[in-house]
Amino acid sequence: GWEYETGEGGAVFVLHGHDAWTILDSWRARRQYSWGAGEKNVFLILEFIFGRAGLEFTSLSNSSTMTSLHPSFTIHPGELGRTAVRRLLAMVPDLVMVSGEFGYVRNPLATDPAEYDYGVDHVILRGRYGALSRDFNRVQVFGDGVMVDRFDWGSIDDLYDRLLQVHDLNLSSVATAEERADALQRNAALGEEGGEILVPVNCGQELYDVVAITDAGAGLSSARRRVMGMALRYSVDGRSPAYEQRIRLGAV
Repeated sequence: GWEYETGEGGAVFVLHGHDAWTILDSWRARRQYSWGAGEKNVFLILEFIFGRAGLEFTSLSNSSTMTSLHPSFTIHPGELGRTAVRRLLAMVPDLVMVSGEFGYVRNPLATDPAEYDYGVDHVILRGRYGALSRDFNRVQVFGDGVMVDRFDWGSIDDLYDRLLQVHDLNLSSVATAEERADALQRNAALGEEGGEILVPVNCGQELYDVVAITDAGAGLSSARRRVMGMALRYSVDGRSPAYEQRIRLGAV
């Protein structure tokens, strides 16, 4: 949509736009969709949901679990597409990003190298950095006749035991239960570091890329961080013109 704003001797034309996540939020299942165990893997079910919303879906990189896990899964009548996608992503370590009419799956690895540097040639206008505590640092996964425990001992030393329990009868072996627990711990690790940087616009920056941050004021030198969010600001206001990018940071 669009709107005009007037006042104080000026006028502003405002365009309102949304991305593919909003399209997924707009798709609501008209009936029940159900897959038995072994019928379709997680990737193919995600592809089905995106397709129902009129979107393409593909992979930039993916975990083995994304294609090896064939869960029993049901989309309930009236359920939003985004809700179903989130339930599926809770089963795997992968993340999904959207661009235009495409959804992309990406598997963030702790070993990913930095793809770009901020703070040397590309100046940082403002930075904020921090460490965050985990919502959970111990995971118990209960499957069909199996149970596994996974611990993050460093976090437990700092915070004591914060337990998350997951029950999923799709998991019928110790190996698949361990994969689920590892995926949950991996996703929790991405939130252990936070902050943001304000920089001149980098048109090539992509969500979930790993970047290196050098900021002497914060004691950082080529510190790796993962891009977890981006916002672009463009203003020709005579009082404070700006063309800048705000990048939200997470752990690698």
